[in-house]
Amino acid sequence: MNKPIKVLQIQPKCYVRTSDLHEEIINALAGDEFDVTSAYLNGTPKEGDMHTVCKKVKYFNIPKKKLKGLRLSAMFQLWKYCNEQQFDVIITHRFKPLYIFLLINKFLKKPARCISVLHANGEFDRPYRRLITRLLVDKSWSFVGVSQSVKQDLLQYSNAGFTNDNVIYINNSLDIEKTTAGLLPRASARSKLKLDPEAFVFGTIGRLVAVKGHIYLLEAFKRIQTTHPSAKLVIIGGGKLEQEMESYVHEHQLESSVILTGNVFDAYQYLPAFDVFILSSLSEAFGLVVLEAMIANIPVIATGVGGVKSVVSDKGKLIPPANISALTIAMEEYIQLDTHQLRSLGRALRERAENKFSITDFHKHYRNLVKHFPAIT
Repeated sequence: MNKPIKVLQIQPKCYVRTSDLHEEIINALAGDEFDVTSAYLNGTPKEGDMHTVCKKVKYFNIPKKKLKGLRLSAMFQLWKYCNEQQFDVIITHRFKPLYIFLLINKFLKKPARCISVLHANGEFDRPYRRLITRLLVDKSWSFVGVSQSVKQDLLQYSNAGFTNDNVIYINNSLDIEKTTAGLLPRASARSKLKLDPEAFVFGTIGRLVAVKGHIYLLEAFKRIQTTHPSAKLVIIGGGKLEQEMESYVHEHQLESSVILTGNVFDAYQYLPAFDVFILSSLSEAFGLVVLEAMIANIPVIATGVGGVKSVVSDKGKLIPPANISALTIAMEEYIQLDTHQLRSLGRALRERAENKFSITDFHKHYRNLVKHFPAIT
């Protein structure tokens, strides 16, 4: 019997959720062919936190200040560990682990094949990042975008070491059965959010940061309120703009109509409380939360940015980003639909999720990539 492929998957910080991409990669590499270790540069699980499904875990717990600048002490710690373990394949997520392993892989006794998973567009907009990859990327590296949009974003920087030979994409995916099982019943979700069972509810889930475009959603909803005063808007998520959004709601006397929940763990479980899901993002690599809404049979209005268009296609309503009028018109159109029409839209999105974003295909692509590196073009 062949020795299992020894894999290290490393992330910047310890934070595990049900729908995490890195957890599904671990699921993809289950079985005797692979020996996987899940590692985190910073942090350990707190009481009540989810733990990774990986059987082998390494918490480096490197202080945040040592993960800035040149990161020399962090590099030494990781170099020492990898020399001891001699991994065959290293999978990095986001830029910090990529930067570290671009350097230390050149100095390992047994250099690994390296796969960098990139979750967002614009990761290499900064010139110094492009300089680093141009100088350090070699044939041991492959780059995986979470959507075709991310792949195209990388390929625009051909002078940074990204080519059609080393950049691929594997669409994000979700375990549809597991996601469906985690959804709350509609009545229960509405009760927990303190929503009237009969109210028409627009909802969204996302970090309260500028790129998510929540201010445009609030402006559009304010307009909807003039003709539909009983409508509700639920925004699930926390972030640095939370206080600003609370002030907006107060200033425009929307306290009885807009619910800001703050951070909610596994927020997708509340999707059945919504009549329509709205994604107002200005930029989005894939839009995993949109896929969660599709699985929940919820009609979707979304900005057609990044990878979102390829997720929703013609089964939802796509609008331009930062366009309050277009968003208001779309919301007005959907609030006029009857229950049967809304359910029909939701079913079409669910069918698209089942047909186009199979977790089985996702697992197969990652297994092939690790075994036959690189395997997909």
